[in-house]
Amino acid sequence: MKSSSNFINPHFDLIRLSIQENIGKFVVALLILTYLATGFIIGIALQKGLTPFGPVISWIAGMGLAVIGQMIRGSLVYFGQANPYRLGNNAHWMGTAAALALTIYACYEVISLLSEQGISQAVQVSAVGFIIAGFFVEVFFLKELVKINQSILVNSPALYEQALNNERRLAEIKIKMTEASIALMHARRQRMGQALNNTEPQEAPPTLPDGQPPQALPEPEESKNSSRVLSGKVLNTVGEAYNLDNEQMDIFRQAVDEGLNDESLIRLIEGFSAKNRMEDKRKKNGIITDIKDFDLAQLFGNKGNGTGLGK
Repeated sequence: MKSSSNFINPHFDLIRLSIQENIGKFVVALLILTYLATGFIIGIALQKGLTPFGPVISWIAGMGLAVIGQMIRGSLVYFGQANPYRLGNNAHWMGTAAALALTIYACYEVISLLSEQGISQAVQVSAVGFIIAGFFVEVFFLKELVKINQSILVNSPALYEQALNNERRLAEIKIKMTEASIALMHARRQRMGQALNNTEPQEAPPTLPDGQPPQALPEPEESKNSSRVLSGKVLNTVGEAYNLDNEQMDIFRQAVDEGLNDESLIRLIEGFSAKNRMEDKRKKNGIITDIKDFDLAQLFGNKGNGTGLGK
């Protein structure tokens, strides 16, 4: 019986080996040419739109913006290869998502620019097809790179153990950070409760000579609805600790005067604190918010009694 090697054309096998040996270099060169060609198409359209600035500046600015934009595109797609031996498949999906989003944007940009310059629809279709073909080259090449990285990781015990220990340590850091956040929340609640319990001492009621307690005096009108008396110092300390503004302090004082329990007051303060943090974050991002303090107190409190606070 003849060997199976007799059924293989040696010349064709040499071509196969040559393709496998040089396919990586060929794909990299093809991707570079794709990015440059796409940048050249966009640069020409941009140059025509920048002609009021002069021929030299329009060419430099148009081509520079277009080529650098495509370089950024390639960097985002393959940025995950900077750390190729991470566990999981995030590098592949993030790179694929970046390639898809940037390809859609590039197609929209080319169509918009060429339409503005009055270029025929046939040219636009050819340019878009060229960009889409480059997208598939990006994705397939990225997928093969991820498979090769995973194969190297699995077949190298030392490298695999190093990557596994790294993931374990990262997970431990996240767990510790979560535990610290929970401990901080409990500490703040405990501190708040201590501040609320730090009330001014009440004078002992006078007694009659025979040791009999006096008849209960009528309760002043202003204290009927209050179960505690907090000093101004305590209230100011709470306000400074949680960065409350004047309006929030007025609501807090009103809640104390109405005799709300400690749990309700703590929820009220935490609601104000969360609202202030959201406003600070939105201001940093340029977003204006108009959330009312009382609405936020309802959001963080118990809505059962209609005030957002539980008795």
